[in-house]
Amino acid sequence: MTRAARYTLYGQLLFLGGITVCAILMPQFLFSADQGGMSNYGTYAKTVIPFSVAFLGLAAGAIAAARTLPEKTTARKTLYLILMSIGLLMILATVTTYPYRLNNTLRIVHIVASQALFFAEIPAALWFWLGPARGKTNHVLFGIYLVGLVLAGLTTFGSLHVLFVAESLAGIGLGFLMVHSTHKLTRREAQS
Repeated sequence: MTRAARYTLYGQLLFLGGITVCAILMPQFLFSADQGGMSNYGTYAKTVIPFSVAFLGLAAGAIAAARTLPEKTTARKTLYLILMSIGLLMILATVTTYPYRLNNTLRIVHIVASQALFFAEIPAALWFWLGPARGKTNHVLFGIYLVGLVLAGLTTFGSLHVLFVAESLAGIGLGFLMVHSTHKLTRREAQS
């Protein structure tokens, strides 16, 4: 696996590990009839550390991957922009999580930061799926991401209340789509 792909993988593993610890410490967000989102874990002393490791680790992995892309990477500029944007927007969404329950203004700032990340991830996922790294594995990973997106949409419009599951599926789908695509796009450099 190439260095850039390893960084994206490390970020995903930190994210999965941190969120798993959060879910073990406070499973009510996962098992309640009206699920809250992952951001809730950033507002409790019990889960703030694993939450921070999860989200900031994912951001660090994406930024490190962007900074270590080999010069000969296929579609290097686009991949760099996607990885760096996701990393920086992830930091913004994370930092705005901690105080978002203090007042309505901070809540709105967090929602805007989270939506900016969400809307940056959609074209990124489409590019990973249909771009130069496309393939069967990307179809499956994009499908997982899409199921998460649909569930998030149904939750937003009040048809379902499965925000945690929706965020998890979308995150897993996009995260490993990013890992797989980064590897495919950078492997030529590793082989030469």
